[in-house]
Amino acid sequence: MTYSEKIQASKEIINAMESMTSDQHLVVEYPLRGALKKFTIVKHEFILEDISEARFSISRSFEGMNIEEVGKTTMNGYTYDLMDQRTSYTFKLYEFNIVEVKESKS
Repeated sequence: MTYSEKIQASKEIINAMESMTSDQHLVVEYPLRGALKKFTIVKHEFILEDISEARFSISRSFEGMNIEEVGKTTMNGYTYDLMDQRTSYTFKLYEFNIVEVKESKS
């Protein structure tokens, strides 16, 4: 897959993430250790004075990561464990499959 094909394939997940509202979450599949696993992506919107900012997180069951950066073909996730050990992972956006957009439970 060429870089321009990766950018094109990544646009679907990027557009879906950007268009989510705070009462929705995105259910996706991502290949992990040879199998497709389901994850949930949530958009967190913050408003501080006149500045509005959106952040994302990705989780599976009770495990999750904060998304530090969303690029053209990848997004970087990180988390800290109990002993302040940082773990990071680079997700390839073009490998995500969107399963559905769900309304978050209130």
